[in-house]
Amino acid sequence: PVLDQLPAALAIANLATNKMLRVRLIKYRALQLFVEMSKVSSNARRDMQDFQRVAALGIRNLAGSFDLRALAGKMGALEAVVKMLRSKDLDVARFAAKAASELSLHEENGRKMVLAGALKPLIDMAKSGDAYCETEAVAALANLAMGDDNQKQFMKEGGMAAIEVMTLSKNPRVQHNAKRLISRLRLAKMRTAARFAAQMAASQKELQRKREAMGYMGGD
Repeated sequence: PVLDQLPAALAIANLATNKMLRVRLIKYRALQLFVEMSKVSSNARRDMQDFQRVAALGIRNLAGSFDLRALAGKMGALEAVVKMLRSKDLDVARFAAKAASELSLHEENGRKMVLAGALKPLIDMAKSGDAYCETEAVAALANLAMGDDNQKQFMKEGGMAAIEVMTLSKNPRVQHNAKRLISRLRLAKMRTAARFAAQMAASQKELQRKREAMGYMGGD
């Protein structure tokens, strides 16, 4: 990427907030542009790191509908966002968390991002003490926790300890999203318990049916 491209890329990222323009921008390869911009090394000099901030902003704004989120997931956006989540630059990581939050509203994207390692940097960010990073990280975690597999992985990676920190935050948005996340985890446990109970009931019913059938045959 060339620094002269940055103002134009920022303009495209901002235009992507207009839902009437998103499809047209994607037709003109805006998504590929931002994925390429994300590949700047996180160790690059400060002005080059602006490329990653703009890339994350552009991906987030382009992924403004279900179909466009699905498309972004097929064009390298998920991998780009997970990479930027690991950036040592807090601004880059924060913008990437915004993009992760938007993309993960498509459940398959969320599953793929968790498999790619999105949870750990987000959990670390949620405990960072930086109010802006915490806000974006916990919002992304709440969206990523929509699937059962993602919730299990969240627990494995120390998610509960992060939630405890979040609930003590002085930031009301962080507290709100932490409570939302806790509610989702509780609902998931209830759904799992309900499924297990239903499976057990079905197994017992089938066993009873077989016993009755055997008793009927024995009576003959």
